[in-house]
Amino acid sequence: NKEYTEPPPTQISEFKKHPIYVLPRFLNKYQSISPGAKALSYITTTKKLTEEEKKNNKNKSNKNEKSKSTKKVKEPIYYRKDIVELHTPTQWIMEGRMVKASEIESEAKRVVARKGSRNSLTSEDAKVGLYGYWQTVVYEAEPAEYGVVPKNEYGNVYLFKGEWMVPKGCVWLKGRGIEKVAKRIGIDGGQGMIGWDTRGGGRSVPVLKGVVVPAEFDEGLRKAYEEWKGNGGGVRGRGRKKIEEGEVEKEVKKEVKEKYKEWEKERKEEKKRK
Repeated sequence: NKEYTEPPPTQISEFKKHPIYVLPRFLNKYQSISPGAKALSYITTTKKLTEEEKKNNKNKSNKNEKSKSTKKVKEPIYYRKDIVELHTPTQWIMEGRMVKASEIESEAKRVVARKGSRNSLTSEDAKVGLYGYWQTVVYEAEPAEYGVVPKNEYGNVYLFKGEWMVPKGCVWLKGRGIEKVAKRIGIDGGQGMIGWDTRGGGRSVPVLKGVVVPAEFDEGLRKAYEEWKGNGGGVRGRGRKKIEEGEVEKEVKKEVKEKYKEWEKERKEEKKRK
């Protein structure tokens, strides 16, 4: 077995693209060594001293001695197969997994994410935590409560892997402009986020499809949406022409309002019991 019989290189540069062995210094910022991996051996290298170390050496050395600027260190050698990929919490959700609550404060690494990237989602460069597979579990969204759909900070619902990611107590309805109808009749909902698209300058923007709403409004929203489409809603090129409220929409809107009143009453009663 070549992997176990070929000895590690003796020169630092030879590790950079070596098919079997690797030094941690050559990992990219989204990589790490598996927590359970053991160093095979060590290679001695030189490393620049920190300003504090230089100061300490100067204090200890004789006046006639020239202070050193480097020191010898032993760098661990690992198998390349021990490299693991790290992701941000959002990237893990894209893979259908989520960081364990107990691991949030224990990121495997912290790196700077470029502004506007899917890893940063901010207008400025910012540091983000990276996590390994061992720090995650299968994704499970919080359930809907009292007619409120759990959403991310931008008001969307993560559905990168499809229907199974829909929060409990909710349904995912698809159709051009259906989220507008949900809003018109007063339903709390969030557009389904199914991926990312790259725009000019490398800026990442979310790809949205359909709307996630409480399951209780499944049938009513479908009916109101069909009426809305029949009145010209969702047609490209209409500009901002207002679609008048139809009879079905009025009726569904009334039902939605009554249901939210009922939920609010239940929520208050639950709060009193606590």
